[in-house]
Amino acid sequence: MSDGIVVGPQKNGGGSNFICLLKLPKTETSSPDQINAAVLQNTSFEFPKEPRSRLYCSTCRLGARGTAQTFIGTSACPNDWDLIYEGVLMSGAKDSISTTFICLDKDPVIDTDTTSSSPLVPDWATITDGQAKKKLLFSCVVCTK
Repeated sequence: MSDGIVVGPQKNGGGSNFICLLKLPKTETSSPDQINAAVLQNTSFEFPKEPRSRLYCSTCRLGARGTAQTFIGTSACPNDWDLIYEGVLMSGAKDSISTTFICLDKDPVIDTDTTSSSPLVPDWATITDGQAKKKLLFSCVVCTK
């Protein structure tokens, strides 16, 4: 239906979710007279030990598939569900404002334009493995039924 780039809140506030903004959005002609208006900014992502990249998005109609659901902590859909993509659970950085969690495709489109001051970083889970603590990424899948 449409494609665009992911935008979200600034590090110091103005919202807590990410939205898929059309590449050429329609804007109003008048400017709001608000000193503290919320500002949307481009969002980038980075996987461990990889360069930062702009985050693209799309909205699509799934036809006869009635329900789309994200399952966290697994790399497979439940029985009778169809896999759309496998991903990694991500959110805003821990030192930024609260944001929603998203399941980022583990094979995303890569772009070198990284004009963002608030990248998504993997949401880490620390588990105890005997005496050692390991940091592991949460897997996730987006499935339809």
